[in-house]
Amino acid sequence: MARDAEVKPGSIFIYQYIDEKERQGGTVRMHWLAIFFYDIFGRLGVTLLVAVVGIGVLIAAVLEFRKSRRTA
Repeated sequence: MARDAEVKPGSIFIYQYIDEKERQGGTVRMHWLAIFFYDIFGRLGVTLLVAVVGIGVLIAAVLEFRKSRRTA
């Protein structure tokens, strides 16, 4: 891993990636739901969508882990 590379949460990475592509004039392939949020809220909407999905997955994983610990 490069010395200057820093680890960023997925939502921050997505925001910076979309921002860079907008400035360069490039295109980004996205899921239709991400495109919907981008059309309505811009790159911040896609960032929030990724953050909310990530938090939802984390909560689901914690609940599943707690459930498996009770049954064991």
